[in-house]
Amino acid sequence: MEDAAFSHPEINVTVFRPSVVFGQGDRFLTLLAALQKSQLLIPVTAAQTEFQPVYVGDVVEAIAHALQNDATIGQICTLVGPNVYSLRELFMLTGTYTGHAKSLWEWSSKIAFWKRFFYPGEILQHGEFGFMQLASHHTLDPISAEALAAEMNIALTSIEDVAPAYLVQSTRNA
Repeated sequence: MEDAAFSHPEINVTVFRPSVVFGQGDRFLTLLAALQKSQLLIPVTAAQTEFQPVYVGDVVEAIAHALQNDATIGQICTLVGPNVYSLRELFMLTGTYTGHAKSLWEWSSKIAFWKRFFYPGEILQHGEFGFMQLASHHTLDPISAEALAAEMNIALTSIEDVAPAYLVQSTRNA
């Protein structure tokens, strides 16, 4: 898709590649919190997998900046948050914020297929099983993230800044 967009020089294109996005109503941190609320033990594969989540508001700010700044035309902007977290750390944070912290039970990838029988269908929908096993496809680099944020005049928002409030609310309503 990007190649097709860039192949038409008459079209001004800026490409955004956001990492996994978090914010109120997300299906990322909210899912991790919901799993902890509903399960006694959380089976995970590759708990050391790292993510550099980006806040939805920061993505919106980056897009707004690009719309007003011709210097972004022809650029590819990887949008990531200020911090790198392992999946284990993300489970710990969401569990702490919601008061539903559970132990993780790490499974080998060879038997990970069976995890889906431990999760209720309404929580772990088709496709989300795989997302928890995959690393973010973006380079994990807080220094690059800060450089792009400075260039676009964005103060990067961390999970710790916004997630506690919306995760508590989401697990109360669930």
